[in-house]
Amino acid sequence: MHLFSVPSRPYEALQIFWSLYRHMLSAQDQSQRAHKGMPLVWMSDSFRELGCPLHQLRFLMLTLAEDAVRGSGDVVPYSTGAYHRLVWTAFPDSEFRRYAIRFFELARVNPKVGMFPEALLQDVREPALCSISLEATRRPRWQSTGTARSLSHVMHAWLPHQNARADGLV
Repeated sequence: MHLFSVPSRPYEALQIFWSLYRHMLSAQDQSQRAHKGMPLVWMSDSFRELGCPLHQLRFLMLTLAEDAVRGSGDVVPYSTGAYHRLVWTAFPDSEFRRYAIRFFELARVNPKVGMFPEALLQDVREPALCSISLEATRRPRWQSTGTARSLSHVMHAWLPHQNARADGLV
């Protein structure tokens, strides 16, 4: 549990983590790449507390992009907050590793893009990443039975697109 994870104060936590993230970005402009995974994963936790699985997943994917670039495509499970949050609730280890390698490849091809996880996530350009918002927002918060189930529901919206693409249907 991090310092600003006070129950019923996720909005304040988001402001603090967003400010930290912006400071890290501006410091990065003045020198070299800075690893920004910590505020991103904590923003994900805040969105989980708010019951926003789509935003939670987005910030976890941004964290994964940061960790993948830092680890040259190899994200060691015990060295990051993204691994257990994504693999335990969203998708299997093989998908986690596939995304990590893809993020690193994109960053290696264009190091300036690799400095910004939002650009990496946007450049992945997978149909699954574009379609999750519809399924994720259909379940009202009062119907949710927990974060793990919510993220699992979101990820099942991804899987049909992945299978269809593999079969050549998309």
